[in-house]
Amino acid sequence: MRAALPFPAPSSAVPAPAALRARGAHSELALALAVALVPLALYARVFFYPALEVSDEGLSAFARASEALRADGLGALTLYLEGAGSAALPLFSRCVSLGLHAGATLLVFALARRLGAARGASVFGALLFAVHPLRVEAVAWLSQRGVLLGGFCFLLGLFLALPGPGVRGGKAWRSFGSRAAFLLALLADPRLLLGLVGLPLVERRIFARGPSRARILGDLALLCLACAWLLRVPARELAPDPGFLTRLAHAPLALAALGSQWCLPAGLSQHHPHPALSSAPVAPWVLGSSWLVCAVLFLALWRMQHKRPRIALAGLGFVLLGLPQVLFVHDATLFRESAAYVPALGLELLVVSALQAVPPRAARPALALGGLVLFACAFGTAARLRAWRSEPALQESALALAAEPRAHEALGRWHLLHGRLSQAERAYQRALELQPRSARVLLHLGELELRRALIPGQEAHLGRAAQHLEECLAAFPDWSSANELLGEVYQRAQQDERALARLEAAAARTPSGRALTRLGMLRRRLSDQDGARAAFTRATELDPRASDAWCGLGLVQLQADEPDAALRSLERALALEPEHVEARATLARMQELGGERAAAERNLRRALGVNPSFVDGLYALGMLLSSTARADEALRYLDHACELPRGQPHVRAHLESARLRMARGEVAVPRERLRAVLDFNPEQAEALGLLARLGADGTER
Repeated sequence: MRAALPFPAPSSAVPAPAALRARGAHSELALALAVALVPLALYARVFFYPALEVSDEGLSAFARASEALRADGLGALTLYLEGAGSAALPLFSRCVSLGLHAGATLLVFALARRLGAARGASVFGALLFAVHPLRVEAVAWLSQRGVLLGGFCFLLGLFLALPGPGVRGGKAWRSFGSRAAFLLALLADPRLLLGLVGLPLVERRIFARGPSRARILGDLALLCLACAWLLRVPARELAPDPGFLTRLAHAPLALAALGSQWCLPAGLSQHHPHPALSSAPVAPWVLGSSWLVCAVLFLALWRMQHKRPRIALAGLGFVLLGLPQVLFVHDATLFRESAAYVPALGLELLVVSALQAVPPRAARPALALGGLVLFACAFGTAARLRAWRSEPALQESALALAAEPRAHEALGRWHLLHGRLSQAERAYQRALELQPRSARVLLHLGELELRRALIPGQEAHLGRAAQHLEECLAAFPDWSSANELLGEVYQRAQQDERALARLEAAAARTPSGRALTRLGMLRRRLSDQDGARAAFTRATELDPRASDAWCGLGLVQLQADEPDAALRSLERALALEPEHVEARATLARMQELGGERAAAERNLRRALGVNPSFVDGLYALGMLLSSTARADEALRYLDHACELPRGQPHVRAHLESARLRMARGEVAVPRERLRAVLDFNPEQAEALGLLARLGADGTER
């Protein structure tokens, strides 16, 4: 007979409840991780996609981390820290984007489970979130990092804020963690602010609890922060913006369009133009009817929240999260597809809730239909990803679906970046045919004509550039980019007063390092040394990487007899751009004055190696060689300076060339050099004196 045990032996047939819970938690975690791997496998090809040269061009526009944060929130800051704009293949940034999307997929699964959905329905909802084609734009387009980061942090905040089965203790850290996640989400994408309004409804209707007073105060503080963050975002310069009230009037139509894109994601465009700006704007009765339908649906969802809380709250979530996305777009866009990244989750939760109501006898047909939907979405995503491998592929794919002016414009800008001026002009002209007198396209045409005018012998294109830019400014007089370009056109056409007015207008409206650098150059040429110093100093503050600004500041400081400060500025310019011709030539001038002739000669030769037609460098090297009794070598550089095609002669180079050749007994070439100077300035005393030394018969007196 067996002795009695002091406690009952554990049964091997019936596991303990704790073991069951642990086994269930482990299997659910494994399932969630498997679901999160799906988007990584689907989007793996984008790892080796470069940044888009036009659509992602803002990635390299920031000089400091604070500038990136101020301009475009936490998303731009992360991209700046990753160095996405400086790398041809931003592999690390792609890894971060895919990791955020995979993490968001895992959180969608966890949220569906926390809201009471069955495991199969939660898997379907998470997979639909992961593979839906409407999310390609947010994941594949690096410039939409703010949307992706904001979505991940927002979902994390929801997960931490909502109680779950078996979750005990840790209430304080969960509350703190959820608020911290919401803060990061709003810093990345402040348009998620109305999600904080819907959260108490979810808690009250599904979990039968309300927020504490302290949490309400914290949420109000977050809402105020998000509103301030939205208001701090400046409108894009060109913005034929219909205005907030017009956007509000079109909000029901925009939400309906966003929902239809989720149901049938047939488009492929980064921009969905606002109908108020089209040639046939929406009729008032259509707007009124859309508001009426929206009010009826909203009322139905509100009343449904007592009987079908999950369905009602999912629909309200789409409205609350989608409304700010279509109201706060700072250009002519009605919405972007990336705006649906989080709001469309409301529609997916509707599907999950519907799956919960499927009777057991219809489970297999529902499973087959769901699998077909997921396969179709994955196929659409894979097909759409091919278009994001390069800028031409993206814009041409968009044009294959619809004649989109912005796609033609982006394609033209890509051609312009690669020096294909004729192809760029054709793309811009097609954009103008679709959107006549588009200020944005006129700006790019002006830039194109300016590029052509820089080719020797093509200066006539300056007039065409001025014409396009003046038409652009007739519609938007304060547009800084257009004023800056027109100022450069006038500057190159030697219309200094008109150039000064345009550059000052650009610097006053939206100061940029480039505009202020050009303004400083012009003021220096007009002998306004104080104004030039102020412009160059401000340019270096706005853009510490502006080598031209540091060089200009060094020239002003040198002229003001501040050699130490000038040397520091020039060395800063050369540290940023070692082949900066003017900075190196000016440094050589300072070295020559200091008696370092060998170092000065090395720097001048290096500058001329970069730009053999740099007239001031040719003259400086010729004079340096002449002072060291190397007349033959000096003449080679001085003659080159004299023979370059210019609107006016380099007087000092002509005089020195004439003097050296007269010392060798030559007459014809010196006479030619001196006549060129006198044709430009008949009273030039030194030229008159040298010419008087030549006899009328060609002999020197």
